[in-house]
Amino acid sequence: MNKHTLNRNNMRLLIIALLVLFALGQIQNLALAAPQAELTLTTDTVDILPGNTVTVTFTFTSKEEDISIVQASIEYDADILEYRFGGNAVELSKGSGGIQDNLPPGMRTISYEIRFTAIKPGKAKVAVNQSQLIGYDTGSVLGEPTASTVVTVSKPAVQPGDDIDVEQPVDQTPDDWIETELDGNSVYIVRDISDVVLPQGFVLEHSMYGGEEIQVARDPARDLSLIYVREQGFSSFYIYDHGLIYPYINMDIEAQYTVLKSQEKPSDCVETVLVLDDKPAQAWVSDLYGDDFYVVYAINSIGSKGFYLYDARDGSMQRLITEYNNVTTNDEEN
Repeated sequence: MNKHTLNRNNMRLLIIALLVLFALGQIQNLALAAPQAELTLTTDTVDILPGNTVTVTFTFTSKEEDISIVQASIEYDADILEYRFGGNAVELSKGSGGIQDNLPPGMRTISYEIRFTAIKPGKAKVAVNQSQLIGYDTGSVLGEPTASTVVTVSKPAVQPGDDIDVEQPVDQTPDDWIETELDGNSVYIVRDISDVVLPQGFVLEHSMYGGEEIQVARDPARDLSLIYVREQGFSSFYIYDHGLIYPYINMDIEAQYTVLKSQEKPSDCVETVLVLDDKPAQAWVSDLYGDDFYVVYAINSIGSKGFYLYDARDGSMQRLITEYNNVTTNDEEN
């Protein structure tokens, strides 16, 4: 073998070695590259029974650039979960649908709270199989994240609507429950909710109930506290408001409203019960507004608390201003 042949062979080996090193470097770069867009799915409760409402929160996040457009394809088990509400950007029906949303500048994280009602026991998969986030500045694709979660609907020991005696002797109450009375019924406040998924914006804190320490879900921005209550086989969050306990009800009308209880009564109104999200809420009616209108006391997502006029026909809200015991309306953009 002559010298030229050896040189050619060595050159080929050198080129092959360089190509191998280059390919390994590219593979390593791909492995180390962090995704620029992320998607997480969370639920607001882990103890779900038929008839309960569960909220699945879809949170899209961009790390490098503001999000301009969100597109996502969603699938869910319609034989176990029934779609209830998700806002204007969400369209779901019979197990499928999606999200289509255009965002203003400055949004690198956006969440969509989609509410379902549990129909029957089973494991229901909720999944985003396809999605695409478009950057606001560049117009390029920031990422196509996918994610899924499983909602487990348990079979209750006592079926909803059964005529049962829910009172239990004190010595049979578990150590992690506090027995109390709510609207004439025995209910049980859960002391430790560290394993319960909290609603968005809430953090876990310690509080006191009846001289005993409990854990509460706390929203510092809106000065709201929630306790976890079990009643006749169903568990859900209740508002704990300076000794008062009443259902935690969110009204998603583009802006989000949480219904509160009020010790004051708007003038020229009669107190009644309004069913919202399958839960009884304090409300008032008046001949001034008509049959489809209810006055509720609520707080919106930016912390504005007061009386609102709720239109049960189209689900809209108007802020009420009370002056000298007279109630007048002032349109609030939703």
